[in-house]
Amino acid sequence: MTGQFEHMSIEDLQLREQELEDRIMEVAVKIAELVGRDVPRYLEREARRRWLGEGAFATSMDDGRLKALKGELGELGKALNAEIRGDLADAALWLAGARAENHKSLEANGAVWAALQKIACKLSGLLARFDFPADAEAPAGITYDLVYKTPAYFIDREYCPSHIEAYWRLAEERAQIVEARAALEVEQSRKTLEARWGRF
Repeated sequence: MTGQFEHMSIEDLQLREQELEDRIMEVAVKIAELVGRDVPRYLEREARRRWLGEGAFATSMDDGRLKALKGELGELGKALNAEIRGDLADAALWLAGARAENHKSLEANGAVWAALQKIACKLSGLLARFDFPADAEAPAGITYDLVYKTPAYFIDREYCPSHIEAYWRLAEERAQIVEARAALEVEQSRKTLEARWGRF
């Protein structure tokens, strides 16, 4: 084993791995809080954009139906806020990520990304219930081409992309520690077997 971890014992590596996992979850909580606060804004923004973009559809919607839509958007925002925070509290999701090209996005962590897309999926269902027109250029089998992306603007002086960058730095170091520990365990096992072989 070479590199920055070559002088560390298995115990030291395990300790550092645990420290990194704790830090990852601290960052994950901050990201989950920001996503939770962003969800109602995202739902309102996306529904409004689509409503305004479909003049004939918007004109045909009476005030009662529009009020009901806005009410359901608010209720869905509250429900998703709690649901997504709960989903993102699962350490296994965050520890599934190791490396990414884009350190400002969580897309490279498939487990976290899938949890976030529940937001787009639920909004899609709500749009369908209110008979929003389908997206003309959506992929086959998709009615609304929706993707939820983490907020790229400040929310209460917190900037989500900075937390995502911190997450990837920690995740990448953890991946290196895991690899170094595995290599050291193999090396120590081999030495033990060699010593045993030499006894007879």
